[in-house]
Amino acid sequence: MSTLTPLDYANYDFDTLTQQLVNRLKANPDSPWKDTYRSSTGQMLIELYAYIANLVLYYIERRAEESYIETAQLKSSVVNLVRLVGYIPTRAVSSTGQLQFSKNTAWAVDITIPQYTECRTNAGMKYLTNEQKIIQAGLGVGDPVDVQGIQGSIVQVTFSSNGATAPAQSYTISDTQIENDSFPGLIDPDTTLGVFVNGTQWHRVSSFTSSTADSQHYMIRAELDDTVSVLFGNNQFGKAPGVGDQIIVKYIRSEGASGNVFEAGKIISIYSPLYDANNVLVTSKVSVTNASPNGLFTGGADSESIDEIRENAPNVFKTGDRAVTKSDCISILENIPGIANANVWGEQEEYPAGGAPASAMNAVKIVTIFSNFTEPTPNFKTTVINPILTTKATLTVKFEYTSPKVIEIVPTATVRIHQGYTISAAEQNINTVLQENFVLGTTTRLGQSIRVSQIVQAINSLAEVAYLHMELVARSENLANYDVHHDFGCILLANPIQTGTVNVYVGQSDDVALLVGTDDGAGTFTPTVPNPLPPGFQFLGGEVQYNAGPNPIGYCGLDMLNHLLPPGMFIWVKYLQDNTSIGFTGDIIVDKDEVCRLWEDQGDLTIDFE
Repeated sequence: MSTLTPLDYANYDFDTLTQQLVNRLKANPDSPWKDTYRSSTGQMLIELYAYIANLVLYYIERRAEESYIETAQLKSSVVNLVRLVGYIPTRAVSSTGQLQFSKNTAWAVDITIPQYTECRTNAGMKYLTNEQKIIQAGLGVGDPVDVQGIQGSIVQVTFSSNGATAPAQSYTISDTQIENDSFPGLIDPDTTLGVFVNGTQWHRVSSFTSSTADSQHYMIRAELDDTVSVLFGNNQFGKAPGVGDQIIVKYIRSEGASGNVFEAGKIISIYSPLYDANNVLVTSKVSVTNASPNGLFTGGADSESIDEIRENAPNVFKTGDRAVTKSDCISILENIPGIANANVWGEQEEYPAGGAPASAMNAVKIVTIFSNFTEPTPNFKTTVINPILTTKATLTVKFEYTSPKVIEIVPTATVRIHQGYTISAAEQNINTVLQENFVLGTTTRLGQSIRVSQIVQAINSLAEVAYLHMELVARSENLANYDVHHDFGCILLANPIQTGTVNVYVGQSDDVALLVGTDDGAGTFTPTVPNPLPPGFQFLGGEVQYNAGPNPIGYCGLDMLNHLLPPGMFIWVKYLQDNTSIGFTGDIIVDKDEVCRLWEDQGDLTIDFE
């Protein structure tokens, strides 16, 4: 009997399986099966077997994929897998900030602002005070009282206990927007959030292992559909509520990232009743707003997506729940909801040649940034970041925050495309590639330089592109006075600046910009002739500081006739970074606290046919 080659079950498409079966039958001299001709009964049976085998093998492989975090497609599978390393995916997180309350009418009695007073924006987004404060009688009209706030609304769910102990009682809350921190781990007399049995607040634990039969404990279990369940003990490990006991669950319902507020004066209405010390309703006598900087509500984030869980769970697990190494700190920071990217460094990176001052010893510099390229507020750093890092760090470490510097990049390219394609479609596809190369936290990060070659390679992979030339142009706006010497001015990032490349523009947008001045290469601007601005307005010139020293700070100052711009217009500069010292031109080399951002989600493209 001849030795037959086994079927290749890894290559299980229908045609391949069919051909393998036919070849196997033909290769077996002892087989009486010779009916393999097209449309024959034998061939029909072979194809039926191949179809069933194809279907069964497909489902087997799909189930096998769900057993590995990198290949699982279902969020429920990923959540189950990360449970093995003790990782709990983050639910929706509410933004936090400060609300300012003040009397809008003189009132001679103290006014109480209770915890969880509801306020709203004009669009109806809800915000709550997260502490109780008093507007004292002695405060004048308009004098603000700062109150910690959180986005969301209070929800109460009531259950009646069935008294079960085996299995232990569990009650599912069918809400996918339960705020991540709604169930405090400690009983706090100043909060009304959590789980209450017959009016008594019970204590949340992570395990019933240390609970006794009388312990008023409960656990929170994240379900696979983004809801949560409240679990009680069995009267041996943790007390079980008795039959008919009233179980009340109170939590904050969060709108996640939609609740972030990046402008002052957006939260303006009070929807909860306010009373003075004499129990007189005084809601109409009080106004509320959110003022910058602490009044910006930040840190809101949606529940973790399947891709975020896939990335965060292994990184957080590797930290061992401590902040010692650089990767530890970055993983912990980037797992804080709202933070899109972080970078940290120590004294050896700050002073690679040695000679660090005493103040830099054991100091860890931290820079963080939100998904919209804004910096976390001081309040967010104090109340959210600090407690997380300090509990995981060594005793001798001190954390110092620095502000992120965002470099606006305008990829400027001349592109030639093949015949048969349209310029409009090519422009859209190229801009999509550019956007993909400037995704905060992945393709653009704090301290990560941007290379022209990487972007050119991605654009060249488009079928319509024949060839191109590109430069990465930095852009800075001059919207206000910088110093007493010039009408407009700003710090220029992406240092050092390449001499002779700084151009001054005035306009309403980049599409209709007027070039009003050019860099002469010696540190001054030459106005364009003739003057392109309307009568009465003229760019007079200014200075540019290239600063190629060891600690460069680029700067430009600009002067206008009558110190004014045409109505509705603003002024900005574009320039190139000088990288000749490292042998490359056109790239953007960044420092540890700098990050590149694509300006207006598009490039400055000149496209034509080859």
